[in-house]
Amino acid sequence: MKISYFFKALVIFLLMDFIWLNYIGKSWYQHYYGEFLGQPLMIQSWYAVIISYLLIVIGLSIFIISNYNKSFLEPLLYGGLYGVCLYGVFNYTNMAILPNWNIFISIIDTLWGGFVCGVTAMLVYFINKYVF
Repeated sequence: MKISYFFKALVIFLLMDFIWLNYIGKSWYQHYYGEFLGQPLMIQSWYAVIISYLLIVIGLSIFIISNYNKSFLEPLLYGGLYGVCLYGVFNYTNMAILPNWNIFISIIDTLWGGFVCGVTAMLVYFINKYVF
């Protein structure tokens, strides 16, 4: 893996997830998990946040971006599949063990994982091919 893949993916992923969590999906998470997680939703451990983002982007960089680069469709498809699997495991494990974990948000969040990982991988492909 080229280290540049990781940094490009990290910037893109963080930007997209920031927009999602603060503007698009915020009201859903607040509505369904506000009482469960606290009002307003608060980060309980910044270490856990940092480790989670690093692991997601390291996996995306090593398993997808480094290996699928024949066309933009490869990183989009395999990155999306990686995201659905990763976010799906999180959501459906939580649904299995935590009371009141919502199926609607689990589906939305799993789809978001597929979207954010697929688009991140595709954008890194375009940057590597056409920019630098």
